[in-house]
Amino acid sequence: MAGGTSVTVTGTDFTDDSTVSVDGSDPITPDSIAADGTSLTFTTPAHAAGPVDVTVTTPSGTSDPLTFTYNAAPVAAPTIAAIDPDNGPAGGGTTVTLTGTGFSTDTTVSVDGSAPITPTTISDDGTTLTFTTPVHAAGPVDVTVTNAGGTSDPVTYTYVAPPAGAPTLTALTPDNGPTTGGTSVTITGSDFTADSTVSVDGSDPIAPDSVSADGTSLTFTTPAHAVGAVSVTVTSAAGTSEPVQFTYTAVATTEPPVITTPTDGSTVTTGTPTIGGTGEPGATVTVRDGDTVVCTVAVQLDGTWTCTPMVPLGPGSHTITATQVGAAGASGPSDTVTFTVALTDGNGNGNGNGAGNGNGNGAGAGNGNAPGNGNGSGVGNGDALAYTGTDTAPMLAATALLLVAGAVLMIARRRRRS
Repeated sequence: MAGGTSVTVTGTDFTDDSTVSVDGSDPITPDSIAADGTSLTFTTPAHAAGPVDVTVTTPSGTSDPLTFTYNAAPVAAPTIAAIDPDNGPAGGGTTVTLTGTGFSTDTTVSVDGSAPITPTTISDDGTTLTFTTPVHAAGPVDVTVTNAGGTSDPVTYTYVAPPAGAPTLTALTPDNGPTTGGTSVTITGSDFTADSTVSVDGSDPIAPDSVSADGTSLTFTTPAHAVGAVSVTVTSAAGTSEPVQFTYTAVATTEPPVITTPTDGSTVTTGTPTIGGTGEPGATVTVRDGDTVVCTVAVQLDGTWTCTPMVPLGPGSHTITATQVGAAGASGPSDTVTFTVALTDGNGNGNGNGAGNGNGNGAGAGNGNAPGNGNGSGVGNGDALAYTGTDTAPMLAATALLLVAGAVLMIARRRRRS
């Protein structure tokens, strides 16, 4: 760095024969020394950027060092003195040379406030650079150059309207597609000829897939490109059209999750079976039965997931799929899994029998037999419990009859005795 900074050192025991050393330099004579020996001033020599030690030496010895830091010189903003050529077609693709100062390896160009454009070449002495114009509508625009020191004042470049007879574009259908390319796009307009070509973001000429006989439409297939808006132009022998915009959209790269349970073709005996599988750790999995959401869950760090239906599934066949949304975007649906819900019936059986016999002093015997049977059944659905039990009414009736029969016998015997 240039040096030349006046620095004051404060301390003690500075004498008239004191000298200063900067980063071990040769002795520097101070510009002034206070009469009481408590301060002195000196001027810094040139030095590379960074911290350095400063010491003061007298006949009695050398002080401990203090730190002085040389700052890097600020980078000057670039300047543009000329632009050549200063005009070109709206279709872009013109090589332009800028002359000026401060063009460094990190320099970029902007046209009408565009995203930074990397120069094609930069001279070693930083006084010239070249760049290629992007597509732009006809008319004058500002061109600036930017480096670490700032941005230059603008110069003017003029985009020239297409010549008479050059193609004109009115619409793109569709006007967007995936970054992988392969989208069939129809351009409507006028003056499309059999030798017309298409350019996407300044690409090499693309031959159309078809051109209408009346020259009002053509179709082409998009090449692969990064995400973002790009300009599309059509060129014929008469010239290049003004641009229209096509937008490349991101393509989801997340793979679909996998359903491992229930297995395809299996049968479950509950309306709330465990559904599980594998997916991208941290992704959100959604299980659907047709268009109905069955359950949603986050994939665990080990790549597994499980969930149960939020609403119990009814009896019968169900076909489910799963999708997931992860860091790379949304996936398509998984392979389908079809299973059957077969709910279990509840049932109960009961039986009863009773017998009675009696005897008295006289000969005689009595017996009774009253079998009773009861059956009950119930069907459970969902989480309800199936009914099981016995029907006790026939048993109670049989018991009552036996008691009555026994009472009659006892009365009859007592009458005989009497």
